[in-house]
Amino acid sequence: MIGFYDSGVGGLSVVDEFLKLKPNTEVIYLADTKNFPLGNKSLNEVLEITKNGVEFLFNQGCQLVILACNTATSVAIRYLQQTWLKTNSQYQNRKVLGIVKPTIEQLVAINPNREPVLFLATNVTCQSGFYVRELALLEYNQVDCLAFANLAFAIETLDYALIDQILDQNLNSLKILQYKFFVLACTHYPIVFDLINTKLAKFLQNKPFTLINQSQAIANSLEQYLVKHSEISTVTGLVKIYITKGQAADYQKKAKLLFPNLSITVFEV
Repeated sequence: MIGFYDSGVGGLSVVDEFLKLKPNTEVIYLADTKNFPLGNKSLNEVLEITKNGVEFLFNQGCQLVILACNTATSVAIRYLQQTWLKTNSQYQNRKVLGIVKPTIEQLVAINPNREPVLFLATNVTCQSGFYVRELALLEYNQVDCLAFANLAFAIETLDYALIDQILDQNLNSLKILQYKFFVLACTHYPIVFDLINTKLAKFLQNKPFTLINQSQAIANSLEQYLVKHSEISTVTGLVKIYITKGQAADYQKKAKLLFPNLSITVFEV
């Protein structure tokens, strides 16, 4: 059984892409709505919140947990893998994976010449500097991060007018003309992939560019990971979603609107 952690509906973009590849996988998804949005919290808060979310999914029987959130991954993944799991014997055979590594692997595959890259992300993801540091090790010299304050919130609340406003305010800048490769470094952002792609084409003045859909990259990487780790059960089952705040019926309605192909059941924690 595989668990996915995020603070809202964003991580379902990863689940949706993954189940297109492995439709018979049993998935438990924790939408930590009580702590949404993670991207506006302190680094210490994000670390503690993420750890608690992973522990919840382990206690539900998940053998593997995916941090389907860039903020959680960039802040917490190394601590969870290198310290927390090693000091908690009850989770000795459990695994936690983040989404930064497969994102970087996808970027390197399509941008081997190390052309300038701009990550579109939350405040905390940009502040962490995680992507910039990782790519510096691979000799990428121009890697920058553009923080979209409240974009994840606007997507979570389906406020399309606010989404449009935030994108225009952030992308309508001559600065973006220096980039050819763009990465959606928040799992909420692929929900409005087509809109972001259209906005970029407009503000880049029809200059050729590549926009990476992170959720697809993560899904492909996870499928390959499971091929190598047959001990992780992928028994047929529905997608079970647990929310920590709000009404299950409301969340289910929103999730089905955004991801109509997912067969889901929502529970309140």
